[in-house]
Amino acid sequence: PGAVKLIADRGTRAVLGVHMLGSYAPETIWGAAAVLETELTVDDLRQVVFPHPTVSEGIREAAWALND
Repeated sequence: PGAVKLIADRGTRAVLGVHMLGSYAPETIWGAAAVLETELTVDDLRQVVFPHPTVSEGIREAAWALND
């Protein structure tokens, strides 16, 4: 249980921040840090393959949940 929220720029679609809540957050924050460090866009993030089933795929699911 928990939640992942992405903050992105509407114009450039750059991921600006990630909020994570839940007991798994300390184990998956590395994925959010990598997204920010490599300056991925929302479109880039939607193409990343995450292991399934894992809680880390919440990052990708958050990208798909963003309104275009």
